[in-house]
Amino acid sequence: MSGLQFHAEGARGIVLTRHFDAPPGAVFEAMVTPAQVARWLAPGGWSLDEMRLDPLPGGLFRMAWTGPDGVAAIRGTVLDLSPPQV
Repeated sequence: MSGLQFHAEGARGIVLTRHFDAPPGAVFEAMVTPAQVARWLAPGGWSLDEMRLDPLPGGLFRMAWTGPDGVAAIRGTVLDLSPPQV
């Protein structure tokens, strides 16, 4: 697994990239299944309290966390989602 890489795309976009030593199908499921997202997307000391995801292009998502520093949330629209490929 390599470290997380990210870059800005346009005025409001962020592209995150990370490589995992796992089968593509398992990684895909971990990204689109709310219960699995809750297991890996909460940083230490934080809990993922809300996870809504419609994993289709045009679908909406919202995630909200509570932690020692307060509350954080993100929301947006799924622009593209490709099934796993080798």
